[in-house]
Amino acid sequence: MTTQRTWGTTRSGRSPWPGAIGIGVAVAVVLGLAAWAFASGTNGVVYGIVLAAASFMPGLALGWILVVDRRTVKGAVRNPEESIEAQWYDRATRGTFHDLLVVMGLTAMALSVVPQWRDGLTASDALLACMVFAAADVSVRYRLIKRRES
Repeated sequence: MTTQRTWGTTRSGRSPWPGAIGIGVAVAVVLGLAAWAFASGTNGVVYGIVLAAASFMPGLALGWILVVDRRTVKGAVRNPEESIEAQWYDRATRGTFHDLLVVMGLTAMALSVVPQWRDGLTASDALLACMVFAAADVSVRYRLIKRRES
């Protein structure tokens, strides 16, 4: 039987933090160097340092996910994909996919009929609008399903 701890352990029973910190540092260094290498202007070093600092914690979380054995985390669900919350999320995202198809289709039709609307519209603006709509739609659908079935 494995001992369960709050933050878990590796499969060998060791602390996960040295490995997770190593992965976090590696992610931060790679992204910081990439930002520095591809930055235009004289602020490349500043961009690199800022991106490295901002990406360390997500890299640490990624390292923890890769290093920790789930069975050793106290309170972890055995099969999270079979939980009721996972089923609610699955249903919410399936509905959102269809909503996105409808909204993007109607938007494409409207932009082709009224060309003045697309004059200042960039691809990044359109993608950002789709992402915001999808996130809001999943959130609303999840909450409605949760309220209905709780």
